Amino acid sequence: MSDRAGYFERGVGFVSSGLLGLAGIFTLLMMIHTVIDVGVRFFLDFALPGTIDIVGYYYMIGSIMLGLAATELSDGQIRVESIDQLMPPLYKRVSLIFGKIITSVFMGILAYGAVLRLGKSYQTNEVTFGHHVVTLWPSRLIFFIGIGGVLVAAAWRIWRITRHDEDVDPTAGGDRMGPL
Repeated sequence: MSDRAGYFERGVGFVSSGLLGLAGIFTLLMMIHTVIDVGVRFFLDFALPGTIDIVGYYYMIGSIMLGLAATELSDGQIRVESIDQLMPPLYKRVSLIFGKIITSVFMGILAYGAVLRLGKSYQTNEVTFGHHVVTLWPSRLIFFIGIGGVLVAAAWRIWRITRHDEDVDPTAGGDRMGPL
């Protein structure tokens, strides 16, 4: 592997790990916020303002979307390998490349839609409709960053698979890319 490819691989792994760490922070914040809200409701008969909106628009989006790039890099998504196990290695490689191309196209279309929605949300200063106003464009940005991470990770895996730098044998064991 060339030096540039090695730098790019470390960069993709670093960004993916960073996004995964942020997803963990969002999950932790969601847990703390929810526990405090439930405790305040139970003991003081008072609700924290905007909890449902903040949890739904920020914490959940961050927890789910930011961890997807790491899932893509580690090949951790769910898939059915019953037919894949019967294929010779060349067909497995072609099948995996085709699947990653479909993933990249889908994520590219989703990223395009997400950036359009982000721009519109930012320009109009989109907010929630409820008792408490919560600005929504930052959650749209989090969504776009997560989708962008998956797109870069899927494209990187296509490159690795086509260069035969990545094993396509599902029996090779778990994490094909090694530690992030």
